[in-house]
Amino acid sequence: MPAITKPERYAVIILAFLLASGFGLKHYKVHAKALKEVISIESFNYDEITNVAGHAPLQEHGRVNINTASLEELMSLKGIGETIAGRIMEHRNSHGPFSSAEGLKAVRGISGKILIENQDRIAVDDS
Repeated sequence: MPAITKPERYAVIILAFLLASGFGLKHYKVHAKALKEVISIESFNYDEITNVAGHAPLQEHGRVNINTASLEELMSLKGIGETIAGRIMEHRNSHGPFSSAEGLKAVRGISGKILIENQDRIAVDDS
């Protein structure tokens, strides 16, 4: 077997370092995201949330009625930030109430993935 030259040895060391760094970075991203979710869930007080119409706190029923929910209630759904929550409210005001959760797909920024992640939390009532 031929001997490895000095430049080849450096190249192997650099490649090993890059490979190890990539695994470390991926490990950090996975666990940092999980830690942030645990912290945000543990520090969130669901008892304080009611919408303007005086509906029961979210914790009581755990579902968000997309036809009556406030901006904050919509933002409690996974993958829904302030911008998309605002778009949901605009769509609801201009097109009327949603007849099903699938109707959210008409709102820019709502994907099938978001609907699947929230299927147990979305309620649709005409109230």
